[in-house]
Amino acid sequence: MTLHMPLWAILFCGLIFASASGTIMMSGRRDIGYITLEYLSAAFSIMFFAIYYGVIPYPESIMIPLGMLGFVLFQEVWVNRKLYGFLQDESVSKEEQKFMLLFTAFFFLLFVSPLLWVIIEVFKHYL
Repeated sequence: MTLHMPLWAILFCGLIFASASGTIMMSGRRDIGYITLEYLSAAFSIMFFAIYYGVIPYPESIMIPLGMLGFVLFQEVWVNRKLYGFLQDESVSKEEQKFMLLFTAFFFLLFVSPLLWVIIEVFKHYL
């Protein structure tokens, strides 16, 4: 049975791609390696949706989705770690920093929740 990707998932995948573009702009890095890896991270995130909704078949081995997840986490947490420094900008008051931290955490959870749900569902397939 092939599922069709719902509109919300298609829009969310577009948001993932836009987020990768925004991250590249925020980072200020213009080397082809960084740009390629950032878009590859976005492509792997989008592939979880494509796998779950049957657009592409489930890989035979769980190692492929594990590798994809590992790469996404490496790119977004380790490679982009310097982008999180804006929360500690000295020119911003402590009250504004607290607000930015709460807003960022809320937005992050709101943004990542659908992706985490789809990733969990993909991994449940291998149980």
